[in-house]
Amino acid sequence: MKKKALILGLSLVIVLIICAGVLYYFLNGNGNNKSISKKSKFDLNFIPVQIGNKWGYIDKTGKIVINPQFKNEGYFKDGLAPVVIGNKWGYIDKTGKIVINPQFNSAGYFKEGLSRVEIGNKWGYIDKTGKIVINPQFKNEGYFISGLAPVVIGNKWGFIDKTGKIVINPQFNSIKWQRLIY
Repeated sequence: MKKKALILGLSLVIVLIICAGVLYYFLNGNGNNKSISKKSKFDLNFIPVQIGNKWGYIDKTGKIVINPQFKNEGYFKDGLAPVVIGNKWGYIDKTGKIVINPQFNSAGYFKEGLSRVEIGNKWGYIDKTGKIVINPQFKNEGYFISGLAPVVIGNKWGFIDKTGKIVINPQFNSIKWQRLIY
């Protein structure tokens, strides 16, 4: 039993050292792939890592800051991160405390104070308290940028404002929106 625990502990240390080295390499601009540094809009003091079959978070030094306990995870943005507990998505704060109970089929990041969430195969938006501010009614959606978010109504893309009002009628077959947030 002690031997298994020692092997598991050493394996964890090795994984954390490797992760810290890789992150250091990319964060200091030495790597060819700049994808990690491009995500600097996310809080890199909370980097998702998987240990066994659970996800938690480490800081830039490789220290575990939120113990692995989640089935799935997302990056911290605006102080909150989406996580899966059981089979539903909710949100945690930087202490690992659940601040919005798991209740969503899927969930995104907070952008301009709102996050997209899926309930019953429809998408809507919540605020940071978990209150639904735009009822789930869309087949597909995107994040808010400059007060607008793309949504699919029928089979066409249009745009809504933060109250859910359509401000650009659905008329487009496709849009390139998500890339603007990174």
